[in-house]
Amino acid sequence: MSSAASQRFIVLDSFRGLCAVSVVLFHLHLWQSVGEWRFFRSAGLLVEFFFVLSGFVLAHRYHQQVMNGAGWRDFMISRSCRILPLHLATLLLISVLMLLRPLLFDVPLAQLPALFWHDDLQQQWLYNALLLQAWWPKANLFSFNGPAWSISVEYYIYVVFGLIVLLARRRSVWAYAGMVLLGSLATAWLAPKIAHSPGLRGLICFFLGAAAYSLHLRWRDLSLGKHWMTVLEGATLLALYWMITLKYPHKAYWASWGFTAAILVFASERGQISAWLKHKAFLQLGEWSFSIYLIHFVLLYLLSTLLMHFQPEWFWQVGKVRYIHTGSVLGNNLLLLAILALVLGCARASYRWIERPGMRLGKRWQQCHTSPKLTLASVRG
Repeated sequence: MSSAASQRFIVLDSFRGLCAVSVVLFHLHLWQSVGEWRFFRSAGLLVEFFFVLSGFVLAHRYHQQVMNGAGWRDFMISRSCRILPLHLATLLLISVLMLLRPLLFDVPLAQLPALFWHDDLQQQWLYNALLLQAWWPKANLFSFNGPAWSISVEYYIYVVFGLIVLLARRRSVWAYAGMVLLGSLATAWLAPKIAHSPGLRGLICFFLGAAAYSLHLRWRDLSLGKHWMTVLEGATLLALYWMITLKYPHKAYWASWGFTAAILVFASERGQISAWLKHKAFLQLGEWSFSIYLIHFVLLYLLSTLLMHFQPEWFWQVGKVRYIHTGSVLGNNLLLLAILALVLGCARASYRWIERPGMRLGKRWQQCHTSPKLTLASVRG
């Protein structure tokens, strides 16, 4: 592997962590807390950023490389061992919580199997275990661990990406652009149910990020000084804020282009804002981002169950939204900080005890095969 391919975009990693924390606040509804600020109420859109960034990073990782059949197998081993251990762990954990939840509300133990393990729920659990909930027509997208729907989308896009690298080789960038074009045409012409489907959203975002990597290679050596890069980074953040918070048609689609532009700006890491984002605290959030994203929903489910039993008066129904209100705005914000601390603590533990062992397992599995997997493509002028 070339030294370029092994480069990490640490500022983009920091953004990934900050976006994961923003998604946590998006799922929290604490009355008049920081989480009710306009930006966080729109932070569900940041899932598009995750898709775009994944495409960009993987295009970087496999740039100028030729993949054979064994290489595609090792690619899928790597991606599977990266995401499946934590996905399955959180699925099992929330399943146990869902099974035990009725006990808090005086449901007899003998009735739990009938309540929890009926035919439809068994099917939904299987869809989730196989990461099919975003693709299978009968699947409930947000069943069990809700945020896992995006992992469902991304996992099978990995399959397509690997096949493109395998088959298109040095013409991969044209295949990426073709996927974006086809997805865009489908968004414009097909029925809304398909045009706004999770799979199509993820496909456009992912391959937009992958195609954008070739632009990064062309623009990364532009001779802009630190001062002008800082101005550009600041303007980009301001534009992102308005892009995320304003309402406009086809918001998710156009936001994916905005996220792509932001990634191209911050991938060079040459402005003062990038320098700040290299702080250890931000890098730690980036390292834990996947755990933050997947585990927070399980913790919020547990918290809401306990509060519903022990403090039911804290719940306020306002329209379609159920808020938690401790009785004071200060109390609500302190509870928000406590929840964030719990999420970060659990994310740190799950990264250490679930994610990292999974990645090590993937590397050992790959090392069991002695045939060549990836070779660098010859570079011609």
